[in-house]
Amino acid sequence: MYQDNKLVKKTVLGKEDSFPSDWLDYTFTAGICSNSGSAFILNHLPAMPMLWYNHSTALPILNAYATPQTLGTDRIAGVIGGMVHKPKSDILSIDAGTCITYDALIDGKYLGGAISLGLHMRHAALHHFTASLPEVPLNPVVSILGNSTESALQSGVFHGMLYEIQGFINEYRLLYPNIEVFMTGGDLQYFENHLKSSIFVAPNLVLDGLHTILNYNLPTLLGA
Repeated sequence: MYQDNKLVKKTVLGKEDSFPSDWLDYTFTAGICSNSGSAFILNHLPAMPMLWYNHSTALPILNAYATPQTLGTDRIAGVIGGMVHKPKSDILSIDAGTCITYDALIDGKYLGGAISLGLHMRHAALHHFTASLPEVPLNPVVSILGNSTESALQSGVFHGMLYEIQGFINEYRLLYPNIEVFMTGGDLQYFENHLKSSIFVAPNLVLDGLHTILNYNLPTLLGA
């Protein structure tokens, strides 16, 4: 929940969690970005103006993606969130979640980026697609030189993803020297202190972007 463009309330729910009743004490305009669980949302929120984010939602930037209908709203929201913090700057948004995504806003235009395996997905894939490799727990402090199968897997997954992130940042900065780099996502905590590049750590980057898109659409949503 935002008040005066500041995030003042946030609740994270699992799939089995019930909707928090204290949210029903507020009157607000809702922006909804959901790949699933739409019925759950509609059954619990009171009647209010709602913006359902999709590929046809009006944006405060130009979207130059070749297939906007397949673009995850969280990806474009990430660069818009970066734009909120660094107006008129080129933006690279890195979201380290189930997948890791890289998204670029250049001269006010969203150009796209890259999608790669996330941290936990890499661990699971090594086990699932091989005959004998175990699925090992994450170890973000493992040495680069693994001295057992477990630590070698942990090293490959963690340092491989770290070097991937650093490599993307380096390449984007070669192309766009003044680009501002923002990082967010659930696995942000494992990498933010290991990167050699200057980045902005923004846990609520996507929420900031979604809130900005909602504000941009409010006149139409409210019939103003």
